[in-house]
Amino acid sequence: MPVQDVKKLPFANYDVVVYLGIGMLSIPFVVQSIVIPLGFNIPLNRQLFQTGFVNTTVETLIVIFGGYLIGHIVAFVSSYLVEGFIHRFMGYPSHNWIRIVDNEGRETHKIFSDNIRQFVSRSTWKKYWLRPSSLGIIIFNFPAFPAYSIIYMLKAFDFYKPKISIELFSVFNEKYNELRIDVPLNTTASWVKIVEHCVSNNMPSGYVRFYNYMMIYGALRSMALLAHFYLWSFILGRIFDANYENNGAITQIFFHPEIDAHHVIQYLAILSLIGIMMMAFAKFNRRAFEECIYCFCCADLSKVNTAKSSGTPPA
Repeated sequence: MPVQDVKKLPFANYDVVVYLGIGMLSIPFVVQSIVIPLGFNIPLNRQLFQTGFVNTTVETLIVIFGGYLIGHIVAFVSSYLVEGFIHRFMGYPSHNWIRIVDNEGRETHKIFSDNIRQFVSRSTWKKYWLRPSSLGIIIFNFPAFPAYSIIYMLKAFDFYKPKISIELFSVFNEKYNELRIDVPLNTTASWVKIVEHCVSNNMPSGYVRFYNYMMIYGALRSMALLAHFYLWSFILGRIFDANYENNGAITQIFFHPEIDAHHVIQYLAILSLIGIMMMAFAKFNRRAFEECIYCFCCADLSKVNTAKSSGTPPA
């Protein structure tokens, strides 16, 4: 690929928005919910240097790099607890598209209902959900199940329904076969990464749009995780009470359930927030996949095929 054709990819934007931005957003929650209650002593109030400007600079750097690190941790955990939950219950966007094509576009909502019923079936529980890793996903998302139940009962699956025309699949299948890669287009093979790689190397402008969707859904995924943590913090705070020292550290925790109308309203508001965040994340996860498919169908893959025939890497 000629050097002049390469466009700047927004990896820096992803770092700023998904890692640094979400990490900075998470710092107040971490301080109020973990650092202060557990009595951890952070050095931000200490005068490490005699010069005030140097102290301010060091403290700023600690907050920035600490936020960036927390952002990475939040993104990693959310990929497991949030993204893993959506993909296990509603399927991957790529697999859903294949199933809709196989079904000739009929009864698309039934595909998602079947996915959910399959994963809550008794056989699946024995085979999959009783594993410690999978059980962790269920336990973490359990307080938000009322919101998920409403989405299921209303069959509100349009946010995750593939919007790619099934007629486009023949074009996509033809171009995919030109790659001569022995990875089938089905609901079990990981063929999406191959398509992403071809797009990144042959259509940089389209790849930028694809990564914009990736950045949005990555941010929404992390925000959905924070909303879940806030829900857990709210529930545990209603069930247990605590004695605090003057510095805010917990000295004793005891069982003291307290629920009133105000708490119910607050719980419903958090549930609504989680439902919106989860649907928004899933929507942009789907849109990122669709953008990748459109770019692949429009990309010029002749250089890939020529290089493959000659045994040399593409320019």
